[in-house]
Amino acid sequence: RKPDVPPPAPVVAETADQKRARLARACDAARSRLRAGGSIGPYDTEGWTVELWVARARPGDDLRIDPAVRALVEGDRLAAGVDDKLNATAEGTVQIGEGMPAAQAARSPGWSSVIIGFGGGFASGLFEQDTRPRFIALSERLVTALHADAAALYGRCAHLEYRDVGAWFYGKDARAATAAIVYAVGRHAEPTAVNAAALAKLGAAGEIDALRSAAGKTDAAALGKLLAPHGAAIGKGGEGGVTVTFPLGGARGDRQPRAGRHARRRPGGMKLRAERASLPYQLPAAKCTSE
Repeated sequence: RKPDVPPPAPVVAETADQKRARLARACDAARSRLRAGGSIGPYDTEGWTVELWVARARPGDDLRIDPAVRALVEGDRLAAGVDDKLNATAEGTVQIGEGMPAAQAARSPGWSSVIIGFGGGFASGLFEQDTRPRFIALSERLVTALHADAAALYGRCAHLEYRDVGAWFYGKDARAATAAIVYAVGRHAEPTAVNAAALAKLGAAGEIDALRSAAGKTDAAALGKLLAPHGAAIGKGGEGGVTVTFPLGGARGDRQPRAGRHARRRPGGMKLRAERASLPYQLPAAKCTSE
């Protein structure tokens, strides 16, 4: 008689909680490498999400229901025809959410905003050479359709609020583009780059307005010169605005240029820390950055 062959081990399906925990661990590991000066690629993006923040300097608008925003989504998927290559992404999900929680919105009362989140299979797109420009092109189209004043495209761990990798930013002018960088990524970095109490003392209508005001006479040429050591490209975007596009390394939430003569390139992005309590990018007379 032949010996009995043991039955195969049962396949245990991963529960939703187990999957969330696994993705969080994977993203935490990639984030730790990034913060230590390393880099991540499209195969290190489990647990990440890509977000597009778009803002308009007009209060009371619910941009979540704007036709240009709703046209991007069918259910929880990217709507057909938005972008053929992005539409072909396996298991890519799209969500529309509020651009600022109530507490943040109260600190920028003159603004309305929306966040479009790209999750699942889209997460790696921000780190792929052929897909990243498509996200940027989609962002530029939406900025134009919404007549936006500021916007930011960035990546973060889905289970954390910290925005670690900035890819592209937009402003109606160079001052608004600078505010978009500092607010959308720096304000939400770990630790935050902005001293909210000091920012409030600038006397502007809100945080975003204060950051824009603090930029003084900064123009596109000056902004380009300040960000050139970090590989940023300055361009023209929707309705004559200014775009700032970073290479695949990204504008890192924990890495931003130091102020004054100490600005220098660091691997993969920018250090969110400033000397002499001045804003990143040497913005004049703006004492609102955390030491």
